[in-house]
Amino acid sequence: MENILALITVLLSFVFLISFCAKAFAFFSFIDSITQFGIVPKRYVRAVAWCVLIAEAVLAVGLLFSSSPRYFFMMAGLMLFALTGALGHAYVNKNSVHCSCFGESNEKTHLPFAILRNMILITLCLYVLLMDQVQIHFEFERMHLFLVLVECSLIIHFFLLFRRMRKGSYERFDIE
Repeated sequence: MENILALITVLLSFVFLISFCAKAFAFFSFIDSITQFGIVPKRYVRAVAWCVLIAEAVLAVGLLFSSSPRYFFMMAGLMLFALTGALGHAYVNKNSVHCSCFGESNEKTHLPFAILRNMILITLCLYVLLMDQVQIHFEFERMHLFLVLVECSLIIHFFLLFRRMRKGSYERFDIE
């Protein structure tokens, strides 16, 4: 049981770390994607983008370093629920959007897949929250594990960035 909880914790921390790195490196694209959803008024888009970015960084670190990450799983579930609601809103209104969940992309998000992915992650959060035992023990030192996750997320991001640059599809969005 403890191994499953530790695996879920590392997985969610890694997901939020990859998402944070991708959004930080393509921040203007992320701001543009928030605007495309049409839910947040334009004057609040930058503030929402910064809040999401900070929340993802806090979640990535908090999930991994907290000895009792119950509140971080709750925050992750709520954040994923809000994003899934935005994706569902776009799907119902038949909007084609770039969600920029994991970096800049010129391809429209396949909304049913993104919603399903988020529902799986929300289910993992709920699974941990419903467990009686939320003390998660790691066999490895947490700082070493965190550094490995940071390296992996940066490698993944730079690989995807390099691939987009080779295809000539890398663009920079300028938001006024």
